[in-house]
Amino acid sequence: MDISDYRLKLAVGKQLKADKVNVGKLCRRDTIVWKTREEHQGPLAPNDNVFGCPLNELVARDGINCGGLIVPRLLYSASQTIRSNLTTQGLFRVNGSSARMKAIKAEMNKGEPLSGTIHDQTGLLKLWLRELPQPLFTYQLYEAFVRAYKISDMEVRKSSLLMLCLLLPLPNLHTITFLFQLLKDISDTNENMMTHETLASILTPNLIKPLEDSSTRISSTREIANHAACVGLVSFLTVHSSEIGTVPMTVLTAARENDDLERAEKKFNKLMAGKKSKLRFFRKRRRARSSSVSLQTLNLLRQSEREVENQHTPTMERRVTQPTAAFEYSRVLQLRNGNKSKSVISI
Repeated sequence: MDISDYRLKLAVGKQLKADKVNVGKLCRRDTIVWKTREEHQGPLAPNDNVFGCPLNELVARDGINCGGLIVPRLLYSASQTIRSNLTTQGLFRVNGSSARMKAIKAEMNKGEPLSGTIHDQTGLLKLWLRELPQPLFTYQLYEAFVRAYKISDMEVRKSSLLMLCLLLPLPNLHTITFLFQLLKDISDTNENMMTHETLASILTPNLIKPLEDSSTRISSTREIANHAACVGLVSFLTVHSSEIGTVPMTVLTAARENDDLERAEKKFNKLMAGKKSKLRFFRKRRRARSSSVSLQTLNLLRQSEREVENQHTPTMERRVTQPTAAFEYSRVLQLRNGNKSKSVISI
């Protein structure tokens, strides 16, 4: 079964939901924001450049087939140079000449091949990743990747992250697979002093990031935690680069049991759109009804109000224990006259 088959993608989405990574719920806000941005700014204009060009257009126009993976020519050329210089210290950490890189970038946008020193080429590769209209891991799946990495169970975390990669567009999946195999080769070479943690801390901002949205600001603590999760994700995929693109047997079996391709496509698009289910709607209605106050509760509130009011009101005993001089004089007169009315006592 092909990796782009909607029956397989639907089975992956269902398995992720069972693993507490509800893709539809997590990608809802990012999807809506991305559509809103396109509505305001309009669709992206056709781009004949290498830098700033959407990945699918660049691969369709100038892709290289590398063992079944179709990747941009820039990435392929840079990987050839890097693999020839794996022992060079500071790969991706040491920057090249900014003047040379600017000139090479202009030449490549005109159709010239990649050139420059090893550090020039790694710097240009980072620049190309940073200038993609959408990052490799896409805005849509950012929250899902962060949530999956925060799963405490290591086995579930691993399977969830690898399955999320299967939901990426095919050009993104091919590019990520090829790129992380390159990063694995770099980290396995001790002479260059570049571990997979170091590479992750350097490359993460160019690979995965949230869509900027001024209407939903989050606290700096959460931003730091999410960035740490993204760095961990890149480090994890570098170590397990050989497993990117693999499908669990249980998911593959579930996908093969579904014969209706058209129906699977509709269900998958509905899942990725993040539409609310009826169950959640009824839960909201139940919560709204439970917020009403019963008559018994109102009576108890009124009773407590009366008790508080009585506590703060001066009592008659207090008035009797502290009588005024006029009251004492009237009481003496009543006793002399032999009038023992109850009115004196009942005051």
